[in-house]
Amino acid sequence: MWACYGLILVCSYVNWDRIITDNNIKRNDFETDYHLVAINYNERILLDYAIKTGNSALINKLKERIESYQKKTFLSKILYYETINIENPEIK
Repeated sequence: MWACYGLILVCSYVNWDRIITDNNIKRNDFETDYHLVAINYNERILLDYAIKTGNSALINKLKERIESYQKKTFLSKILYYETINIENPEIK
């Protein structure tokens, strides 16, 4: 029984949304709108993708979204968004 709890705890630390987005970006039929709306915590990788492809509309959407999360009050903040630098994003 404790093994199940341990497995759930270990799996919860993995950012599955980033893994999904990272693998789907490699596809020819990658749909940015779906990943922007339906999958969470992938803004950093989508921002890198938008910069590489020169998609200024996607860059602006992502920057507005990240800024809105970064402006929230302390108790409402999500640490993931605090680690994203929208002024000088690092392209990987």
